[in-house]
Amino acid sequence: ENLDRLWHSYANELSLGMARRVSLALALLNQPQILICDEITASLDKENASKIISILEELKNTTALVCITHDLNLVNSLADEILMLEKNSSNLY
Repeated sequence: ENLDRLWHSYANELSLGMARRVSLALALLNQPQILICDEITASLDKENASKIISILEELKNTTALVCITHDLNLVNSLADEILMLEKNSSNLY
């Protein structure tokens, strides 16, 4: 998207996908060692979810990612370890 248009937009004028990417960019400004993502691809269409996953794939070698998600594509793309929580149990894979 055109950065000039983005710069002059209010947050509520951004698409959900763009708002998530802007939020992710803001979270990365200080180059965190750990990034916690809570349902970062939830409610996104496939194209925008793929963009977010691509950004996170680039980060996974330099930043510890903790992702809370129901998105199996995100899990398959990023996970080195999976902690699955269900009603009365947890399993580490």
